[in-house]
Amino acid sequence: MQTTEQLFLGKEKEFQARIEDSFPFLLQEFPMTLYLSELKEPDHYRHYETLSPALIDMLDRIKVKYGQEAVALYHKMSLSRMIVDTLNSLDDSHLPKTIRRLYLSWFERVFSDFSTQPDFCYDHNKPLWSLRKDIAVCCGRTIPIGGAWVVEPRLLARRAIIRQARRRGSINTDALPMSLSNILRKLRLYEAARHLSQAIRQMRGGYDWCYVIHTIERNIQEFNSEQMNLAYHNIAKLLENDSRIWGIFRSSWLLDPALHEISPNMDYLLKVPLNNGAELFYKGPCSAEGIWQATVMSPHRSRLYRDGLYEPKQYFYFWPRQRVIDAYCDI
Repeated sequence: MQTTEQLFLGKEKEFQARIEDSFPFLLQEFPMTLYLSELKEPDHYRHYETLSPALIDMLDRIKVKYGQEAVALYHKMSLSRMIVDTLNSLDDSHLPKTIRRLYLSWFERVFSDFSTQPDFCYDHNKPLWSLRKDIAVCCGRTIPIGGAWVVEPRLLARRAIIRQARRRGSINTDALPMSLSNILRKLRLYEAARHLSQAIRQMRGGYDWCYVIHTIERNIQEFNSEQMNLAYHNIAKLLENDSRIWGIFRSSWLLDPALHEISPNMDYLLKVPLNNGAELFYKGPCSAEGIWQATVMSPHRSRLYRDGLYEPKQYFYFWPRQRVIDAYCDI
């Protein structure tokens, strides 16, 4: 991986030189180490796309003071450094070769984006900001598993989530720590807010490490049953290598049993896990964003929704590690 590492070291220096030439005080005011430190200590209780308030605040200030070109160069420089660090960690890891190749393929696409994507694609306020997914992979927060998917190692209150699903409408037990944390965040005491939130969760206990599956919209052309099966093979290999992971968690409108009749071509997304030991739970009606996702790519689902014949609903499953391994590692 030496060649790829040298490639990104060169890009990091190139972007640094461009920033210093066009925005000479930016890196003094906003050192890249601040950006990277926020990402290297992620909150494993939260969704990987949830950037810390401190990081969002810093990026907002860069954009206001220096403009979108500066934000784009700052991200490109930081992504280059993250990739170099992740490449070094991959050399020392026990990840399967297939996963390493997927990382390299992802990094090559990021490299191509540096010269082909416009500056607005690096805007952290852009809806469905695909760069958050690149940041997560490049810093090692998520793992590419092939096709249109990545997995995120995350701490989940698995048993509590299942109990709440069975009760449907239970009290949100995160309300107190979240309200206290929000007060600290409004005072810009971001680090204190993060530590408080994590400390309360740790005191409660009952959290399990799970692989959370996420769909990568830009890879939608690889969203099919064959690629999904290859992704499950890769997850099974990861599970064999990491005994701390309890299993797989997935949440989506795609898991709605009603799709069996409406979109039978997507049956595999639910049928394969359930036939191999996963347990399905109802989460509730979809949000406005979920409804948009469920209907935007399908005129058929869109028409049924408009006619009141289809209401997108959110379901989730938990799939225990050994059942995943049994289903996919011996094939």
